[in-house]
Amino acid sequence: MPTEPEMPTRRLGRSGLMVPRLGLGTYFFGPGRADLTPRQAARLLHEALAHGVTFWDTSDDYETQPHVAEGLRGAPRERILVCTKTYAGTALGARRAVTRALRELRTDCVDVFLLHYVQSLDELEAKHGALKGLQEMKRRGWVRAVGLSTHRPDVLARAARFPEVEVVMAPLNAAGHYIEDGGPEGMFRAAAACHRAGKGVIAIKVLGGGEIARAHRPAALARALRLRIADCICVGVADRPELAANLSVLHRTRKPT
Repeated sequence: MPTEPEMPTRRLGRSGLMVPRLGLGTYFFGPGRADLTPRQAARLLHEALAHGVTFWDTSDDYETQPHVAEGLRGAPRERILVCTKTYAGTALGARRAVTRALRELRTDCVDVFLLHYVQSLDELEAKHGALKGLQEMKRRGWVRAVGLSTHRPDVLARAARFPEVEVVMAPLNAAGHYIEDGGPEGMFRAAAACHRAGKGVIAIKVLGGGEIARAHRPAALARALRLRIADCICVGVADRPELAANLSVLHRTRKPT
């Protein structure tokens, strides 16, 4: 029986972290979605880990940090990159968010910590203190890389020039799903600017948050996996068949150029 190809990895910009080409989002684990228990989620996360999916994304508003904590229990922590996010707007709020995440995730360090869903240039400027707060937690050894997520191309483009931002997360899909005020072309240009600036780029919503028709999802994921400007393609899953389908596309897709 042929063995499964190894998971390709890439450097996450200049953060010093190595990420798998395919990451796993845990939003769909949560209440009102798949309603997985932490134990059920852990089984799915361990299945992903067995296939090299070592980047796990959560957020303090997804209500899935306990699910990730259960996945970390008994797993080789050094192999896993945990990413979480916060809406905190001040340095104090950011420090509190890190403390909460460490408690809920039951870990002593968060690998990637992002300001969540920054939706205007004014908001980005207003949250400069929060970025500094996250950087302070990095200096203490509680965070390994700091950044932001956004659905707006103008915010993403500006983030390329922020020294406090090491990692960005943004929707990258040709249909423009979840991309606000700028369209897919603007978002791809902004992501490319971040890539050139040495920021780690994590692509999300490559399947349109589920809005792309099921028959077209393999092609959409394959296009995303070929993107040179994105280091990790993070896709939310709710069950083993979805995970298996994504892995199948990954192993049929040529390496990015």
